[in-house]
Amino acid sequence: MRRRDDILEQEEVDTPVQSKSTIKYIRYLLLLVMVMVALILLFTNREQINGDNFRRLMAKINIGVSSVATEDGYLRFNAGKTVVYKDGFAHASVEKLLITDKNGTEFQNTPLGYRNPCIYANGRYVLAYDSDGSGLMVADSFSVLFEKQMEDPIITARMNDHGYLAVVTEGDGFLAKVYVYDSSFKEIYRYRSMNRYILDAAVTEDNKSIVLSAMNIEGNEIKPEILYFRLDKEKVQWSVAFEETPCIRIVTKGNGTICGLFSWGMVSLNKKGKEIGRYSFDNQVLQCYSLDDNSRNIFVVSASENGDANVVVCNEKGKVKDTFSLDYYGIDVDYHEGRIAVLGNMKCGVYNTFGKKLWEDTPESAEEISFMGRGAVVVVSDTDCVYNGIN
Repeated sequence: MRRRDDILEQEEVDTPVQSKSTIKYIRYLLLLVMVMVALILLFTNREQINGDNFRRLMAKINIGVSSVATEDGYLRFNAGKTVVYKDGFAHASVEKLLITDKNGTEFQNTPLGYRNPCIYANGRYVLAYDSDGSGLMVADSFSVLFEKQMEDPIITARMNDHGYLAVVTEGDGFLAKVYVYDSSFKEIYRYRSMNRYILDAAVTEDNKSIVLSAMNIEGNEIKPEILYFRLDKEKVQWSVAFEETPCIRIVTKGNGTICGLFSWGMVSLNKKGKEIGRYSFDNQVLQCYSLDDNSRNIFVVSASENGDANVVVCNEKGKVKDTFSLDYYGIDVDYHEGRIAVLGNMKCGVYNTFGKKLWEDTPESAEEISFMGRGAVVVVSDTDCVYNGIN
């Protein structure tokens, strides 16, 4: 009998010990699952994880106060140029470069002093330069990373997604000069053009080449060209001449395609300069466009300059994938993940590629429209930014 009591007593002791071990095991298992989920999230969002984004998050937590006038989704700036940058804005005026989040929390306020400021932003940097002036600046949310006074007036400046920068200037004794800087802002290439006027320049997404739109002057003849240079070689690798109007915009894509935009249409070239596609406007007037997506090119065209618009979505080969009509003409257009935002003379709207209306508004004195992620669109004038959520 004594033996049986001892056994029962021991079982009573073992039961809570086993329960504690089970709970501890479950806790470790849950912790392991949470760590794995966190690692997956970090990996899938690795492009967005950097010191600048972390500092923006900390600043919003610590500051919590808006430094720019905000009201009902409106941000008001002094007259200038504004672009979407991350989850907020970059604004360049004659006086300063201002960087904020969408609620107006101010991260940077830097003196600028440009007579004709132009501004561009990608996922990493803000580029500001003085058109027809000499000043140029690259910044992130909190710091000026690169600042330079060019030798000659700036014609245009472009930066790819990896931070490689192409700057085109006028030339003293040259028709134009092209400078290329790497992501550390070290000059790695320079091209001096004796017989070509450079209209546009873009560094390819693999950071190995630069593509130029040029007007080649040979005696009394002027030929529009697209030129391709390797950054490790001095000579032109290839050039393609066109008989009609010059290429007004060069876009290099992640898949290696080079798109040239003309007043009559678009031409797509591969890395070797071979034409792989073409889309013609067919006597329609180009009102606005978006060529930044790898697989889709968006054109807003019309039979007349002020007529109602047709939105055309085509691939790099020039094949039309979707098209739909609007009852207003377009001023600006943006594309993001299957959604098209169009700013018009009377109203603006967001549509899917089949033309289904997802959102519409009637802005006043607006100049540009941009997506801020898939769920929001920003309408910009020279003094206001209006943030609009989209279902």
